[in-house]
Amino acid sequence: MQYSAIDEAFRTGESKQIVYSVNIGDNEHWLITNFSWLLDENGNVFAVLGIARDITRRKKMEEQMFHTEKLASVGTLAAGVAHEINNPLAIILGFTDLTLEKVQKDSEIYETLKTIEKHGTNAKRVVENLLSFTRLSEEKIEDVDINLNINSVLDVTKNTFSLNRVSVSRELSDNLPFIKGSAGELQQVFFNIISNAMSVMKGGGILTVRTRTVDHGQKVETRISDTGCGIKKEHRTKIFDPLFTTKKVGEGTGLGLFVSYGIISKYGGRITFETKTPDESKEHGTTFIITLPAVKRQ
Repeated sequence: MQYSAIDEAFRTGESKQIVYSVNIGDNEHWLITNFSWLLDENGNVFAVLGIARDITRRKKMEEQMFHTEKLASVGTLAAGVAHEINNPLAIILGFTDLTLEKVQKDSEIYETLKTIEKHGTNAKRVVENLLSFTRLSEEKIEDVDINLNINSVLDVTKNTFSLNRVSVSRELSDNLPFIKGSAGELQQVFFNIISNAMSVMKGGGILTVRTRTVDHGQKVETRISDTGCGIKKEHRTKIFDPLFTTKKVGEGTGLGLFVSYGIISKYGGRITFETKTPDESKEHGTTFIITLPAVKRQ
């Protein structure tokens, strides 16, 4: 891209501006470069001057704003159509349940009705998940111990880890400050990310959970890392989108990360990720990074 811009500046004698990303080590940086031509004493272009500026921070802020606006737009839409979807679903499920009581369990009609019930229930769950972040939380907002809630989720899922041959590494910093939020909602976020991590380590792997303070103790950071296949480049801008999933039909709704993004944003935090596929690195996998404001100690 840079070389074509230089060639075009030489050919046309016009300035050119491009925005592009470069990888420096394991980090992605965004640059904006202005290419301007330089003239010799005869008025001919003899060189092109390129001045680049690092706009990584601005780019991340723009992405944050984009996702926040998208959350608000989808929330408004979801709230508007909720009753239009839920009412017919309730009727379908209700009549299905009544009819199931009147037919033989070993009949073909019974199996057909169970299929209707299954997919109707799935549709109902999708709508409920989609709406969950638009409703005002009824859970108590309090000072939350991040380590305590992470341990609770890991303890609940430890049997699943064992069955999937996934080992867990806990690197939780002592004496972390509390954060302000809902313990139930934050556990939902951790559970969503951990469940996704397990789904990409079907043959076994390592789940690493780290906590620490950042920004001179003003924020609490949680990193949840897997050793899975990483996220493909074409999917990276979509993973927080509602209903986007790379899982097979019936295995995921595409709402876990979307809802998680909404919860973390509600409490003034950020959720981002770092990822490497096997084509990009031998140490492939994905790390989700959750940063939340710390409660100031008295």
